[in-house]
Amino acid sequence: MRITFPTMLTISRMAATPFIGWAIVAQSWTVAMWLLIYAAITDVLDGYFARLWQQESPLGTYLDPLADKLLLATCYAALVFFPAPSLEIPAWFLLVVLTKETLLLAGAVYLGIMRQIVPIKPSIMGKLAMVVQSAFVVWLLACSVFCWTPFKTFYIFLICALLLVVGSFVQYGMAAWRKVRSGVYL
Repeated sequence: MRITFPTMLTISRMAATPFIGWAIVAQSWTVAMWLLIYAAITDVLDGYFARLWQQESPLGTYLDPLADKLLLATCYAALVFFPAPSLEIPAWFLLVVLTKETLLLAGAVYLGIMRQIVPIKPSIMGKLAMVVQSAFVVWLLACSVFCWTPFKTFYIFLICALLLVVGSFVQYGMAAWRKVRSGVYL
């Protein structure tokens, strides 16, 4: 199996994830912020280069969303258990995100392995949820770096992220249900 450049970008994002988590736990906000910015840039570039150079691969198709899920779960968990000085992500938000991701992963495994159903393509809402959540975490880290405490913006980000997380979960669930009902198999 040949590993393409876009897939290498995805793998580098996955490799950066524990370091981002460590930096948050150590409250090295500047390091965490820059590593997360790097991860967000590689997330954009891997898809761009895969399409531009026609290097979309099955491995990249599976690793990219997995890398996103691991990155956000790590950041949220670190920020819940080792909060920033002034802005704390509530534990219930972490629970909502982890529940959604666990159910989606279980559903994808079930549909792919047990039912042999064609994978569900990423949705615009799912991509927007990832962008907003990444921006939210970068913003939280920047607030810690620059000692900001804009509570209104925090709650706007939190509510938008929550609505997109729940909305994308519902959207993916409906898409999966349609695939099961129509019997679109591999």
